Amino acid sequence: MDQPVTATWKGCIIGGIVWVFFLLPFSVFMFDAPGSEESMLTYFLAASLWTYPLFHLAAVLGSKIAFAQGAPKLIVILLAKLPLLNVIWFLAGIVFIEIFRQ
Repeated sequence: MDQPVTATWKGCIIGGIVWVFFLLPFSVFMFDAPGSEESMLTYFLAASLWTYPLFHLAAVLGSKIAFAQGAPKLIVILLAKLPLLNVIWFLAGIVFIEIFRQ
């Protein structure tokens, strides 16, 4: 198996472990502050954490299928990096909360 592709799949596995043990348990604390349960921005931020497994699964399966079908290495690596969209989504949520909080 090709080295960059193997390293990418290992990165997906490590990202999944980090999500389960560190990020998911803290998502419930987003709704602790008074009034936060009424803010759509808080739900936007929490949704980025809750949908991470879907992006993660799509990345692993998509990259493995693309690799098995002989897709170019760049396509396989980009598919495996799909969970980074959730990181961008999360960071955008933090920025929006800081800018538009009431």
